[in-house]
Amino acid sequence: MFVFAAACGENTGTQGTTNEISEGAVMAPMFEVDPMWPKPLPNHWVLGSAIGVSVDSQDHIWIIHRGNGNARTELGAAQDPPTGECCLPAPNIIEYDQEGNLLHSWGGPGDGY
Repeated sequence: MFVFAAACGENTGTQGTTNEISEGAVMAPMFEVDPMWPKPLPNHWVLGSAIGVSVDSQDHIWIIHRGNGNARTELGAAQDPPTGECCLPAPNIIEYDQEGNLLHSWGGPGDGY
C-alpha cells in the first residue's frame, strides 16, 4: 500500500498552473441568451426538429426543420377533424432577421411541393 501511495505522489505545485492567461491571448467571446428570440410564429405554427441553421450575407438567419416530426398531440389544429385550436406545423424553411422577425417561409405539404 505504501508503494502505491508513493507512486501516486501529490503534485507540489512547482510547475505553473494551466489557468494562467498568457499576455496578448485572445479570449473567447461571451454570449447571452435572448429567451424572446425568435418572436412567436404566426398562425399557431410550431417548429419540428431543426436540421439546419445558417446565416447569410445580410445577417438573416435561415432555419430548415422537419415539420412532420411533431407528435399528433402537438398538432391539434392539423388533425382531421381538428382536436384543438393549436397548432400547425410551420413551413419547412424559415427566414428571420436579426431581431427575430419572420421574413419569409415556404415548404410543406401542398401543390407543387
